[in-house]
Amino acid sequence: MIESVCRLPIDYHAIGTKTLIQLMEEAGYFENPSAVTESAIQSCLAKHPDFCAAWIGYSQARRTDSGWVIDVRNGMFIVFYHPNGSTKLKYNDRSAACAAFAIRELTSLAKHRR
Repeated sequence: MIESVCRLPIDYHAIGTKTLIQLMEEAGYFENPSAVTESAIQSCLAKHPDFCAAWIGYSQARRTDSGWVIDVRNGMFIVFYHPNGSTKLKYNDRSAACAAFAIRELTSLAKHRR
């Protein structure tokens, strides 16, 4: 299930007709969300750099007034909530930053599930 969750932004763009929440359902996220931890995501992302690139691309392509963002500046990865992201999480490690972004984005999406 972790790999399916880590692939979400790839599948989202490849399929193009399903919401991220629908893909989360198909991946089994809602059956056991406590199994989807930041450390499990990071471990998977470290093995699949293309998944990290997809999460960064997903963040950069989104057009929203508010939500989680991963920003890349001067070799640092910064995760924060836009627009009022006074707390910024800074990482040197790309997989750690992408995992931090992914878990926060997934949790936020899960709250908006209908």
